[in-house]
Amino acid sequence: MSISFKAEKKFSSLLDPRRQFDPAQIESEIRYDPLTQDTARICHFSGVVPQAEDMSALLESTRPHCPFCESQVGRITPKFTDEFLHGFGAQGTMVADGRLVRGEATLFPNLFPYDEISAIAAVSHAHAFDAKAMPSGLIAETIKLARDIFYPRKKKFGRIEDCVWLADLELSACIRWLPIASAYAGGLDAASRKPFGARVER
Repeated sequence: MSISFKAEKKFSSLLDPRRQFDPAQIESEIRYDPLTQDTARICHFSGVVPQAEDMSALLESTRPHCPFCESQVGRITPKFTDEFLHGFGAQGTMVADGRLVRGEATLFPNLFPYDEISAIAAVSHAHAFDAKAMPSGLIAETIKLARDIFYPRKKKFGRIEDCVWLADLELSACIRWLPIASAYAGGLDAASRKPFGARVER
């Protein structure tokens, strides 16, 4: 059985004040989910221009208690057990006081795990980045760090490259700003040997 995507275009006729009330047709569209038949309506709001918000007050108010900032991450985040870190030796990543560190990124256990292996990465020493200013190198190092959590288990899981699937590397954001957030490392279902996704929480 094949899946087909259905879209239905609609046109509304009106006298448009943007064009001296000349007759106009405005297009919209209804899209149907091929499995549930739920619908979504696609409209066009060309006259609405999003305005940048001043996030400076929010950033400053969250700084003293941010668990991902350099001054806090070593004090209030969990640590891996010695048993978990036994035999760790991934190139480029080091063990520091019960956590894994690669470049500016620090990986530590998730205090509220959703599986056997569940970890959070503080991406940078900075409290926040403008979305356009996020260095690609930081993202790359964080992904490698999330991968390296499986190094001690490579004999069990096989190739490290097969052990992590980052479904959504979410760098938590209020649209334009990126308060440093968490990159969740995914796991591997040992029974099926299929990777199950990681997610990154806001």
